[in-house]
Amino acid sequence: MACARCHLLYRNRNMLCLPQEKIRLSEDDPLGALQQLADIIGDKPLEVEYDANVFGRGSEVPIYQHSQDIKELASGTEELNITLVQLWMMYMFGVSNNLGYNDVYGFIDPHVIHETNDFDEIATYLTRRFASEKNILFIPYISGDSRLLLQFLRSHLHS
Repeated sequence: MACARCHLLYRNRNMLCLPQEKIRLSEDDPLGALQQLADIIGDKPLEVEYDANVFGRGSEVPIYQHSQDIKELASGTEELNITLVQLWMMYMFGVSNNLGYNDVYGFIDPHVIHETNDFDEIATYLTRRFASEKNILFIPYISGDSRLLLQFLRSHLHS
């Protein structure tokens, strides 16, 4: 069962839902902040509620963030995990909403357009998303180079 009162959820193995605590991560040391986040997550994966408003469709597949994914992002040497891209898009959707752009931006879910999915389903999803009245953004999923996402994040955070 999902908690209606919190956007991000942390669920332990017993599926008890707790509101996520505010965690202060360093803005001056992004790699240190990623390591701190990986330590907080530890061995129990963080389950994030999938937000259909971000991607224009619901999903029955939960988003799980593992500490190993965070460590790989911080290393800059491993393939970028799709869940990290999904979480970043959900974060940016929240930022744009807080700035008053609720109906302006939408995102393409990289999980939906992954090459292993049905081509017709992908085409239908993309057609529907681009036909919406929102400016649709998506991050190319570039295998093996997470530094590009970090550079993109830095340039947008400091602009």
